[in-house]
Amino acid sequence: MCIFTIYTQRHENRFEKAGTTALVSAKAQAEPRDGNQLERDFGDLLETQFRRGEIAWYAFQRLTFKLGDDCRYSPDWNVVTASGLLIQYECKGTKVVKGKAKLYARDDAMVKIRSAASIFWWAKFVVVWRFKGVWQFDEVKAVT
Repeated sequence: MCIFTIYTQRHENRFEKAGTTALVSAKAQAEPRDGNQLERDFGDLLETQFRRGEIAWYAFQRLTFKLGDDCRYSPDWNVVTASGLLIQYECKGTKVVKGKAKLYARDDAMVKIRSAASIFWWAKFVVVWRFKGVWQFDEVKAVT
């Protein structure tokens, strides 16, 4: 496995060293280009964590995982923590059923996420959703 130094692009096209090692080498993209409101709000949370030093790098849909022939998965947010852990976040909506909030995700989307978690075991995959302003995090376990 190759380990690279990460640099993040901040305001005014300056590059700052974000961490000493990580699994990927890329420029940070702080704002999603075409993300929905939930994805943009989660990006704000990541920016806060970045400024606190909890994460070393994050980007919107920067990495794509090949799951098979003509089948790919691009998580909403790619994150490298300060300790070097690679986390892929997928933002999903909320559906209220009988007064209780539930994660709303189509079956095909969840199959891709579970497949990615199984194939790319060295990365952590997390589904993120929000209900009444509170973020919920569900780690996706690899299918064995």
